[in-house]
Amino acid sequence: MGDKQIGRTGLIKENIRLTLHKKLFSKTMNSLIFN
Repeated sequence: MGDKQIGRTGLIKENIRLTLHKKLFSKTMNSLIFN
């Protein structure tokens, strides 16, 4: 039970991290292209 909880939270955190990284990446790319 405890393991599942940890795994699930880890997945959610990883998802958020990936989403933030993608947003940051596209922001960086946009500023590189437009500057």
